[in-house]
Amino acid sequence: ADQINAFVDENKPWEIAKDPEREAELQKVCSVTLEAFRLLTLYLKPVLPTVAADVEDFLSIPPMGWNDVKTTLSSANPIKPYKHLMTRVEAPQIEALLAANL
Repeated sequence: ADQINAFVDENKPWEIAKDPEREAELQKVCSVTLEAFRLLTLYLKPVLPTVAADVEDFLSIPPMGWNDVKTTLSSANPIKPYKHLMTRVEAPQIEALLAANL
């Protein structure tokens, strides 16, 4: 996940999107990022099944299994409009939960 975050930060698709001449580059950056997101979701599916199901719905793909690691996203499955999938949990929140339950 850190490498993908670095990739996005280095490529700055929000900046590329401002230049119509760079549409192909924007397509590549977004495609790589979405594919990495799909793979990370697949790896996390056993521990975050509800989030994974929401991502599968967002990407318009059938429920993923381990064999889908080699299946890439396709333009045949249009991505749905953005919706917030989860809220980041910060370290102080985790510490408070642990303290409350010890």
